[in-house]
Amino acid sequence: MKLLTSQKNSLFELIQQIDFFSHNQFELIEKDIMGVCDTHVEYKANKDFYFRFIDSNYANSLFVNHSPGDQQIMDSSSKISWDETLNIFDNWLYYLQREVTSPNLWQQFKTEISEIKYINNFSNQKFSFSEYTEISEKIDVLKSSLSSIPLILNQQNEIILRLDHLSETAK
Repeated sequence: MKLLTSQKNSLFELIQQIDFFSHNQFELIEKDIMGVCDTHVEYKANKDFYFRFIDSNYANSLFVNHSPGDQQIMDSSSKISWDETLNIFDNWLYYLQREVTSPNLWQQFKTEISEIKYINNFSNQKFSFSEYTEISEKIDVLKSSLSSIPLILNQQNEIILRLDHLSETAK
């Protein structure tokens, strides 16, 4: 769908109103594809993010599709007026800002895990007498503190058995 100059200016002004983006981050693309004008605004940093205008073949109405959407990677409209298109474009700018500022926590986690270096500079020697005494005292403190935790008796007994085993292993 070919846009009027005034319509293109309205889009430009909406981008201008949002302090987060600058105009040079977007490109207004108009292509003639087999006699049909394809007009869309593309976010230059990620070509998967766009806002496309589609002629509905009815007077004073059009369709739009865009990425990102509110709740999906892509969203679209039914037949809408130009004023409704401006509201959707304004919302799209918000969705775009949300996506470009959101950290990829899955990728961060993967990176952090891969950066962990498993360093084993410990010798496999037994604890010294003073180390063993300190460990035993702390295990005893743990065992006596168990009663303050709301556990059933079987759970407390199991924890005590494991702490006793840990104390024996440290000898």
